[in-house]
Amino acid sequence: MYNKNTIEQTLFDHWGHTSFRSRQAEIINSIIDGDHTIAVMPTGTGKSICYMLPVLHLPGTVIVVSPLISLIHDQMRMATNARIICETISASTSEKDRAIIYKNLSDGFYKIFFVSPEMFITGRFKLAICDMHIPLIVFDEAHCITQWGKGFREKYLEAALHASVMVKSDSKIRIAAFTATATKTTISEIIKSLGIYNSKLFTTTFYRPNLNIYVYKKRSDVISQLVETVINMRVSYGENCSGIIYRTTQSDVENTARRLQATGINALPYHAGQSPLARKETQDKFICNQCYIIVATIAFGMGIDKSNVRFVIHADMPKSIEGYYQEIGRAGRDGEASDCIFFYSISDFTPIKKMIDKTRDKNEREVEIDRLNNVLDFTGSNKCRWVSLCEYFGEEISPCGNCDYCIKNN
Repeated sequence: MYNKNTIEQTLFDHWGHTSFRSRQAEIINSIIDGDHTIAVMPTGTGKSICYMLPVLHLPGTVIVVSPLISLIHDQMRMATNARIICETISASTSEKDRAIIYKNLSDGFYKIFFVSPEMFITGRFKLAICDMHIPLIVFDEAHCITQWGKGFREKYLEAALHASVMVKSDSKIRIAAFTATATKTTISEIIKSLGIYNSKLFTTTFYRPNLNIYVYKKRSDVISQLVETVINMRVSYGENCSGIIYRTTQSDVENTARRLQATGINALPYHAGQSPLARKETQDKFICNQCYIIVATIAFGMGIDKSNVRFVIHADMPKSIEGYYQEIGRAGRDGEASDCIFFYSISDFTPIKKMIDKTRDKNEREVEIDRLNNVLDFTGSNKCRWVSLCEYFGEEISPCGNCDYCIKNN
């Protein structure tokens, strides 16, 4: 039987921390106690420790389903640094290595095994784990299970349904779902998809007071606007400050990166049109401070373990408040002041709506239109930006005093 002192000792022994952050200990206790657990925790509040630490108190192998290879690699790096034996397998794994990994997996050699949704539902993976002792299946970025994530990763829902079948066939298996972004509706969809109606739910505040949100109108020459803004950020935070600029299309990513480079700013593009190796090299350079500015489509940044991102800029309209909140959450993970700047234009609404209108499913189409309208409402809100964001997620806070609205009206 464990106790509080034991998990605190584990925290210190493996991560070097002397105390838990908000609600971490409760979530860890819930998992070790054998409860199905859902945790809604903003980026930077320590989600990974909440499932990695229990691994050291549970017998068998914990399976972690995660949506991106880059995210898996970051999580594996963290687990390895904490001296937890872990592994993953992907489409690029050679057949020889695959055979060795599956053998080790079946033998229970690993404490954590990371896997993509697609790999989780393959017959070979199912066969490899069928006789194993699996105390816990973790779904990271669990909002991807829901309608919100359908366009991003459809197989995630199939993986969730398979996990619910595993739980029904083996009552000892528990599920833990983690996300930084979830409304009450999203949480209900996660519970339904995973079949964990008796789960414990933990939420922390959505408010991050170190993030200053500014919403401005987008100029016709937005790239010049972006260059000026990055130069101002470098004046405020130093020439070597790190930042992320989000653009919608690959061509806009490339053009923006080139303009920044032409002004002597160390910036690199990141998008799905690049090879996996090129994207990995760019990400590694960013994490290691060999590149300071990333211009990217929305695929970049999920789970990126970089604490000192000083600014996040949206040069195009996000498709949802959930997505926007996820993306600004990559700033200021070290707790220091950081800026989140959103350049908006009503003209951005039309092409996104046209894409949504092509969706065949009527219900899905209506949901996506509602989410896009919520973004429009946010840009025109007549209240504090953080009050608006937190209200969307069902939380009431006082005005932040630091956003563009609060500064203008105080």
